[in-house]
Amino acid sequence: MPTLEQFVQKVADFGTMQEPSKIQLFMWFLHRAQEKARVTTGDIRECYDLLHLNRPNISENLKRLSKRSPRVLLEDGAGFYLEGTVRSRFDATYLSFVKEEQIEVGDHIMPDEMVEGTKPHIRKLAWQINGCYEYQFYDGCAVMMRRLTESLLIEAFVKAGHVDKIRQGNEFMMLAAIISVAKQGQCFLLARGSDDILEAIKYIGDRAAHSRTYVSVQKDILDVIPRFRTIVAELMHLAGIHRGTTDKSP
Repeated sequence: MPTLEQFVQKVADFGTMQEPSKIQLFMWFLHRAQEKARVTTGDIRECYDLLHLNRPNISENLKRLSKRSPRVLLEDGAGFYLEGTVRSRFDATYLSFVKEEQIEVGDHIMPDEMVEGTKPHIRKLAWQINGCYEYQFYDGCAVMMRRLTESLLIEAFVKAGHVDKIRQGNEFMMLAAIISVAKQGQCFLLARGSDDILEAIKYIGDRAAHSRTYVSVQKDILDVIPRFRTIVAELMHLAGIHRGTTDKSP
């Protein structure tokens, strides 16, 4: 993804934009390029600072934009976000400015149909898993499989309303502890054998990341692919993540 500086250089009329238009543009960039579901006053302030621009009264501008009719942006407890039709209009004009040219890889491990239309970070992780496998980076593949599993497991706890069970202070527990809580079955029920699959994915990922001498080989990955797909599908279901549920937050 381009930086904010690189992005605005492509926007021909940026220099003549009024402040409300700049703020909307910054919000769109933060939504799309940085995948922020909500934008705060501080986020907008940082955009102005990064570009070395004189800051207007950001809070006042956001307040006025939120009161426009028709609505331009909406607000909830987490921050501000562009109204859907406004975001679509910005997409039509600027999306090509921030799109990365993604390397095409086969869906060797994570089939496209499993992740199409889901959350952006899940699609990106699946792409990296497939890419690592295709280019024979098997250690990287194992680590990314572990990462996706951990991410979805946390999402399942969030969906169940029990994220507090896997936190220590402001941080999430280590994966071993999260799996241990999941096995107890008090927050949600795993299918029979799923706890063993979680341990298997954790094992190959940990070994790939931390072993001083062992280098992962193709067979390590092949041995767990069916089980990995099974646990990913189960955790996505528990987390309420399905095809076509792409990041419903604007």
